[in-house]
Amino acid sequence: MIVYAALIRNGETQGEKDGKHLGPLDEDLSPGGKKELEKRARERIYPDVELVYTGETRRCFQTVETIYPLTPAVLLKELAPFDMGGYNSRTYHSIRVDEQFNRWAEQSDLEPLGGGESPHKFHARCRTAYLQIVEEMLSKGLEIVAVVTHRLVMESILQRFLSPAYKYKNWNIQNGGGYLLSYNTGEKTAKIEKDFEK
Repeated sequence: MIVYAALIRNGETQGEKDGKHLGPLDEDLSPGGKKELEKRARERIYPDVELVYTGETRRCFQTVETIYPLTPAVLLKELAPFDMGGYNSRTYHSIRVDEQFNRWAEQSDLEPLGGGESPHKFHARCRTAYLQIVEEMLSKGLEIVAVVTHRLVMESILQRFLSPAYKYKNWNIQNGGGYLLSYNTGEKTAKIEKDFEK
């Protein structure tokens, strides 16, 4: 059986516009971010769905309200952003040139970063979230849902379930961007059907 999920990154906030990793720190959508989502919704970039799953940040809630105002939404805490501890709110550029971060990234068994979340646990909960969504779709007889979440959550799901698998890919998912995935419940693999940037 094939089921479909539209993975959509939250709309842009001011912090994200400035290149920051917010993690669990929260912000409202910026005026420009909300306007861009409204434009995309008018242009019907995103598919009609039967249900929306989302994380618990304001930026996700506001994205759902903008794109799918009339569609029922379910909060799934496993869709929370990756917590980088003391690196939250820093720009990606400042993180990449940080010597302590680079030493940490070279380890084979990564511990929690800066008092934040273990990468292993993060990827495990992203996998759990996606499988839970698929299971609920099957039990409720749903064909297509949306999953409004954060960039690293989306990348983790893509890395785990796509076939053929990518050893590494810089997804570079923009705010409001994402993919329509088909998931084969027999093969337990996903395939990209549509890129919302194209």
